[in-house]
This record gives sequence, structure tokens and C-alpha cells, in this order.
Amino acid sequence: PFLDYAEPSQLKASIRSHRARPITLHSSMAGGVVTPDTNINRIHYRGQTRELGPQQLAADAFFGHLPSLLGNSTRRSLLIGAGTGATVDALRRGTPGSVEVYEALPGLRALIRSQGQWNRNVSADPAVRFLKTRPALGAGWDLDVLLVDLPPPWLPGAAQLWSKTAIQQIADSLTDEGSAVFRLPLASISGDELATFTGTVCEQFGAVTAWLNPSGAENLILVGRHQPGPIQAATIFT
Repeated sequence: PFLDYAEPSQLKASIRSHRARPITLHSSMAGGVVTPDTNINRIHYRGQTRELGPQQLAADAFFGHLPSLLGNSTRRSLLIGAGTGATVDALRRGTPGSVEVYEALPGLRALIRSQGQWNRNVSADPAVRFLKTRPALGAGWDLDVLLVDLPPPWLPGAAQLWSKTAIQQIADSLTDEGSAVFRLPLASISGDELATFTGTVCEQFGAVTAWLNPSGAENLILVGRHQPGPIQAATIFT
């Protein structure tokens, strides 16, 4: 699990916060997930501590609801990075179509199933399908919406999601009216990394809008579209 933290002091602080409490470590090649055994009110994964209160769940729900708020007609959507599952729940409630999900961490997949109170038991919905392997994106997917919850780029294997090639493949996976939605962890990236990634997204899409997560403003969300189109303010504020 030390690979999930940029600095040893962060791992030490994580361990200290669970002192005298039994914990479970879900470890895999993709990273570790640490949770208390009882009263699960926080998760440690991808070098971050997520307090599972209303603010975190609202932030995840906003990420998943944003495509429908912007007027996307969604028949097929894909989410890379499931988190607590609240994003999956928001995405499925905003679309009449199918939702495919890829989450690399087995520990998070297990928590989504066992902690259904976080996500309205989304894993039991037949319209939601969890993929077992990372999808090979590109032409032929015909996705209406593709959401990417970006991990910190310094994590093992995470850099490929931040690459120009990955952004091109994501753009090629969309329909002409489709949208790609990227959630960037502001506390885990440098100004140069933010500028480079944003510039690459702007190169690949005809229109890009930027949104700050209203719950704590910890994430920047970029929405890329092939076709520029109006945003109905009345829909967003309703």
C-alpha cells in the first residue's frame, strides 16, 4: 500500500488515523484499499482519504449527473473509476440506456457491493455492467458519454490515462454528439500537469467547458464535446 502515497508521511498519517481500530486491507497489483472493519465512514485509496459524508457523496453524484444536466441523450455510457459507487448511481438515474463501469481496484468493487447505502445498491441493477478488464478504447465504441475519474498521475499505471494517446482514444470512442467528462484531483497534480492535460483535451475536442465541483471544490471537471452546443442554464439550475 505504500505505493499509493506520494510521501511516507501520508501513509503514516493514514495508519495513525486507524490506531486501535481493526482495519481491512484489500491489496492488489492495482493498489490498496484500507477501510475500518466497523462503522465504515472513510476509505483510503489511490493516495487519498475519502470521508464518506454528505459532501463526498454529493461530489460523486454531481460528477455522474453532469452529462444529463448538460443535455446529453445517453443510450450508452462508460465510467472509468467507480469510487464509492455514488457516481454510478447518478449516471444510471440520468440515463435510460446502459452503463458500463471499469474499476481497477477489487477492494472498491467489493465495497460497492457490500455498502449499498452509499449508492442505492447500484450493483444489483441489470442496466449496470462492471467490466473485468480495462476497456481498449477507440473507434467502434459509439459511446454517448464517457466519464473518467482520473487517479493521481504518480500512481503506478495511472500515467497512461493522462497521456495524449489516451485522450485521443477517448475522443475516438464517442459518437458525434457524445461527451467526455474528466474529473481531475487538484490536490494531486502540479500546475504544469494541469496545463498540459487541459491543453491536450482542448486539442481533441471542438468545445470544452470547465466546472469546479461545488462540494469542496477539490476537483476540476472538464467536459469535452466534438460538436459545440448551447448549455441550457434553466436545466442546470432547476
